[in-house]
Amino acid sequence: GNAYGRAIAAVKPLLSEADLAIGNLEAPLTDTGVGERRLERDQMRASPLVAAQLADACFSVLSVANNHAMQHGYRGFCDTVSALRGAGIGVIGLRGQGEWCSEPLIRAVGSHQVGLLAYCWRPPQYHEGEAPFAEGQIGEAIADVERLRKTCDTVIVSLHWGDEFVAQPDASQVNAARALVDAGAVLVVGHHPHVTQPVVRISNSLVAFSLGNFSSDMVWMADTAEGYILSCELTPLEVLNYEVRDIKTDDDYLLHLLGKSQVPQLDARGGAEYRLSL
Repeated sequence: GNAYGRAIAAVKPLLSEADLAIGNLEAPLTDTGVGERRLERDQMRASPLVAAQLADACFSVLSVANNHAMQHGYRGFCDTVSALRGAGIGVIGLRGQGEWCSEPLIRAVGSHQVGLLAYCWRPPQYHEGEAPFAEGQIGEAIADVERLRKTCDTVIVSLHWGDEFVAQPDASQVNAARALVDAGAVLVVGHHPHVTQPVVRISNSLVAFSLGNFSSDMVWMADTAEGYILSCELTPLEVLNYEVRDIKTDDDYLLHLLGKSQVPQLDARGGAEYRLSL
């Protein structure tokens, strides 16, 4: 059926206004689960048919670089990529080849070329050895951004990073964000903490440290039932303006689009490291 499409229908009008609607997909789309028990086989897994529902909701690009990407094995990961591409959704966060840490995706938006990269900077959880998604270190991401900036007007970076249930990034994340901006990233968008974190300008760029949850079953706690949708107007060199909207998943797992968010400020904890970076 179209149960997931109905669950997120409230945000479709907003997503449909975007030239690019980008998200992080944390549940593999596969009919084959991994695990000895049914709960293990079904947990954090959805049907490949959901890809068409995500496309109908107007998602155009999704990242698969996250700690749950391999929860249902390599086959599950490949099924996910195939399902998304089959539905016309661009995939970012794949392990790159040659000099690339992350395989770049380039999309034309009007006369501009937009380059997208994604990385998972969380410890390996469901795989050993080299993952099929991009991991790497900050130096490799910087090199990717600088390389992509030579052929694209605008570079966007998606990062799966930070600690769960923490409302502020740590100093290393702030420093990494600044380094990516200095390398040429106009927009850096983070996820993984399951709660929202500050959205800040660094130079002419914008960094959203965590947008929280979009659509999930984590409705038992107010902070994890809520999230942000970030809308930006970009030029090749800057974020002209942006708007942050609150979203909330109710107890029936239906997503609701709320008003403009009062985004918290970046905490001064971390002292000189924060002040140096900003």
